[in-house]
Amino acid sequence: MVSQVVHDVRKGSRPLLAHLDGTRALLEAAGYPGSVCLAGLLHSVYGTNKFTRESIVADEEGRRRVCEAAGEDAERLAFLFCSVRRPATLNSALGERRDGEERGDVELAGRGETGVIRVSPREFEELVAVEVANCLEQDLQVQGHKSRPFHL
Repeated sequence: MVSQVVHDVRKGSRPLLAHLDGTRALLEAAGYPGSVCLAGLLHSVYGTNKFTRESIVADEEGRRRVCEAAGEDAERLAFLFCSVRRPATLNSALGERRDGEERGDVELAGRGETGVIRVSPREFEELVAVEVANCLEQDLQVQGHKSRPFHL
């Protein structure tokens, strides 16, 4: 049960659910749509490259269950977050897109043997927002601050 899972940070540990809800709250405070906020809450549901515990297996049945609970957009974003090699692949893609030129889909390196994952520009921006909220929430906890809004 996710409420009993511990999320380690550089200083101490706390329930995973506190981190997930803190990530969601940062996205909400920054004005992101509900689907992005839910993705923040679910960002490690399938495990990530650093937090490898899977709350739900990302097979067809698991993804269907998450989709029914959170909606297609939130599930897709959470699945992408868990599937890409991050933060390196997000940082690299950000560096390539800094000139502001309008471009099409973004290619991101997947974890393990996943290969290349293509995402829309909107999905890419939302993935970056979830990554920033995830990291900021952890940094604020390490520094002893309560979560506060951020803007990209």
